[in-house]
Amino acid sequence: MYIDTKLGTYNHLVKQFDQGDLLLKPYNNDDKTDYLLLKESKSVSEFKNLLGDLNFNSEIYFFTYLDLDEKQSELFLFSIEKRARELEKINFSLYQDSNNSNKFLLINYSDNDKNIIDNENKINNSIKNLLAGSAKKSFGTFTKIYKK
Repeated sequence: MYIDTKLGTYNHLVKQFDQGDLLLKPYNNDDKTDYLLLKESKSVSEFKNLLGDLNFNSEIYFFTYLDLDEKQSELFLFSIEKRARELEKINFSLYQDSNNSNKFLLINYSDNDKNIIDNENKINNSIKNLLAGSAKKSFGTFTKIYKK
């Protein structure tokens, strides 16, 4: 399974919205933050699924985008493989950029604000601890919370 992501204003993205897509607004209702449209696909697109299923019925979604070097990417994938069952229990899905195997999109979803904030902290701390000192290049990360 694959997904495409699109950022933009509500008026722009709603025109591209199809049944089965997920249109999310910024968690904090910030007018300056773009909306996010997720489109699932069975054919090759922006991100390919590596772990977990994305639940389009949840209320809150926490996204982490990682840009790693090759060594960090290998370490990250090894760690994910070892913790796959644990991660699936916290409503976690992992996608890899179809054009760059060192870029990842992690999505954690919940219907509960507290769960998503707790998981956000756990995921960010785990990534930082895992990758700290693993390469000369620091890794890039971007996080954002969205809601229905």
